[in-house]
Amino acid sequence: MAQVHKVIEMHQGRINIESKPGNGTRVRVIIPSEAVQ
Repeated sequence: MAQVHKVIEMHQGRINIESKPGNGTRVRVIIPSEAVQ
């Protein structure tokens, strides 16, 4: 997961991890389609 985080940062994106007991874990990866100024 640390390597994934580094790649996301390189692309100026973000990651959100949400976990609920009994329901599993949701991982959202957001990478902008254009460079952020």
